[in-house]
Amino acid sequence: MKVHKILGPLSVALGLINAIVGFNFAGDNRAIIPLVIVATLVTIFVGTVTYLKRRNSVRKQAMNSAAAENFRQGQMEPQYTGQYGGPAIPLQSYGDRPQPQTLPSYHSDAGYSSDDRPPVYR
Repeated sequence: MKVHKILGPLSVALGLINAIVGFNFAGDNRAIIPLVIVATLVTIFVGTVTYLKRRNSVRKQAMNSAAAENFRQGQMEPQYTGQYGGPAIPLQSYGDRPQPQTLPSYHSDAGYSSDDRPPVYR
């Protein structure tokens, strides 16, 4: 079957090339333009149909996988636990915790002496 998938498009492509060369040898160059247009449209149509069929078959294969079967039966993935058997991420709010203290500012009007200020390197 794989031989037919290779030889079929190859023989069609060689036939199109032969037709173009034949029209050129016969001196009928006006017939080449519609031939190329029709061949391009047919190639686009066949390529689109082939792409859509492959995409549909891949989607059907995904629906027949073991993961999809587990999903249909209602089974879930194993729950991951932390180091001590609890949840790996604690599910609680940290909004009620006190905020960390702020560092003192070293402005000249804050009332600090020059000994409290960090050194300035320039």
